[in-house]
Amino acid sequence: MGMCRKFLSFVEVLVGLHQIAGAFYDTALLMLVQERSGSNSTTTGSRDQQQGAISQFYVIYIPLLKVSSLPITYFLACQGDKKDRKITIWVPLVGYLVSRSLLLFDLPLQVMFATALLNDLSGDSAAFRAGVMAIASDTSSRVK
Repeated sequence: MGMCRKFLSFVEVLVGLHQIAGAFYDTALLMLVQERSGSNSTTTGSRDQQQGAISQFYVIYIPLLKVSSLPITYFLACQGDKKDRKITIWVPLVGYLVSRSLLLFDLPLQVMFATALLNDLSGDSAAFRAGVMAIASDTSSRVK
């Protein structure tokens, strides 16, 4: 029972760190898009152009980030059922780490679309959360 509590505590901390890192990434990505999407001039016309470029980026980025992970999540869940439940946690976390690390490099803004696809191809948060729930249900004891 003590080992179960230690593992669940580790998973809970991991989920919390994942959420915090995601919040920092989202803020940093918005700053990067704003910086690279136009001039920093204070005229109204250039602000409107910059806002349009930011909106256009997110109109493409968000669907890329959310749509394509479902087949991979299903595949990872099947592999987790057959082999090891941890697959559904570690594969998305490695993909998340690699895709988010690309923000640190001075790459063109269009590369951020590739980071969304890379994140999706590793299962994204759908596989991660499903893996956490599967491990939690496997390791918990039934309370009567």
